[in-house]
Amino acid sequence: MIPRNCGKSAAATSQLWMLDRRGFLRGSLAVGILSAGCSSLELFKPTEMTDHFRIYAGPDGYGIEAERSLEDLTGLLGHPFHGVIEIWTGGGGGPYATRGMSPTINMPWAYIQSRTDPLVHELVRVVPVSFFTLLNRGLAVVSQRILRPEKRTFPSFGEDIHLAASRVGSPLDAVTTDAHQYIIDGSFVGFLVERYGVERLMDYTAMGLPGGWTIVSTPLRHSDMIVYGKSFDELIREWRDNVQTNPKKRPLKIEFMPQKERRDDDVLRRHKGKVVVSDNRNMSRSGLKAIENDAVEAYEFLSGFFKREPFRDTQIAIHIAGNEPSHIETTGNRLTLKLRADRALRGSYELVGLMSPLFLSESGTGLPLLIVTEYLQSLQTTVGGFKLRAAPNYGADWDRMAKAYIRYFEPLSRLSPGRAHQEAPTLRLLQTGSFGRWVAKRYTNGNPQSAVGMLSRVVNGSSWESVFDASLDTMERGWRQYVNEISL
Repeated sequence: MIPRNCGKSAAATSQLWMLDRRGFLRGSLAVGILSAGCSSLELFKPTEMTDHFRIYAGPDGYGIEAERSLEDLTGLLGHPFHGVIEIWTGGGGGPYATRGMSPTINMPWAYIQSRTDPLVHELVRVVPVSFFTLLNRGLAVVSQRILRPEKRTFPSFGEDIHLAASRVGSPLDAVTTDAHQYIIDGSFVGFLVERYGVERLMDYTAMGLPGGWTIVSTPLRHSDMIVYGKSFDELIREWRDNVQTNPKKRPLKIEFMPQKERRDDDVLRRHKGKVVVSDNRNMSRSGLKAIENDAVEAYEFLSGFFKREPFRDTQIAIHIAGNEPSHIETTGNRLTLKLRADRALRGSYELVGLMSPLFLSESGTGLPLLIVTEYLQSLQTTVGGFKLRAAPNYGADWDRMAKAYIRYFEPLSRLSPGRAHQEAPTLRLLQTGSFGRWVAKRYTNGNPQSAVGMLSRVVNGSSWESVFDASLDTMERGWRQYVNEISL
């Protein structure tokens, strides 16, 4: 498909130009387009636009199909996506996707026309919070097979993935991009989904991969134990024993019911105009509304929790802030919540943690404030109807994750938290949040209001001894003992 005002000679060259869209128009190609009486700027315009997609030179209705695929995928994974994805169609080559602030999918015409386009497969490359090669490859294969089983797509082209894997001898963790490796990874991830469910796999994917760098920037092999309670090698053995040895007895069969994003418009009506999200070309219209709604829900949660609204007459402006860390800026009578772009795209923002200092302390500094902030953040387990996968635990169990990383925690008395939540590294957020959760269990029998009330007295200047009848060092020893006794 080409712009309507272009002539025949432009039709002959436009598809070739699409293949070179990231570079410059060169030589006779540029001359051919301009001589046809077609403005070269029109070739930059999408031929179809939907809420989440800009389609360039695609067939009529492909945007609707893409929206349906994205809705099914986010329902399957239990994970929102608020951004806009560009889909470019071209001549040769194979499908591929690039991730970032402007996610892009290249889907050649030949695949679309033959109904073998692996659109769901490529969407997996841009939708999840985080990904690591083996799990991402496998998740892409499995998602395509579950959601679009009628399409005979790469890598097994309609054949049962476990049966195909039984004939392939590639090692599971080899770093390669050939079809055999995708089959092996798809079979392994398919087994994990069959045995343990999609939610655990998403926890695993967000946190890290054994032997690689985890989300807390420490080279550990703990993410498998935190999520599955088993080592990576044990999971491989289970997969080989239950799938590869009897492939015909265990075809890939996973039942699911897509869960649509739940939004409560009454919340927005109750706080009309409270939060304003600045427009951003990388955000979908529904995504901007979702972020606005999520911010209002966080504000309403904190207002109800503390039974007060310190900023009742103040508007909160949300700005998508590139790659800088998410934070709040206070200027006069204006609050600006700056969200890191990749977190905003995928709904992985810590809104309660970011806003809670506004309800606790004007200064926004100190270890006690960071403990309260992260404890409050730990109470927010969902956002917009989806499981929240934000720092520092990314959806995984707080206490089990603290157990896995406890040897890397510094003594609490030596921490320098800086401004609450905004400047603290992920490992420090995990430590202080886990400590706050233990304080609530130990001193208030798990009552959040009582726990925050006691910790707030320390935030406001009282000593640990006067509030808890114990020094910080003594309390930390009790917390470390509790964490060490947790079973992975």
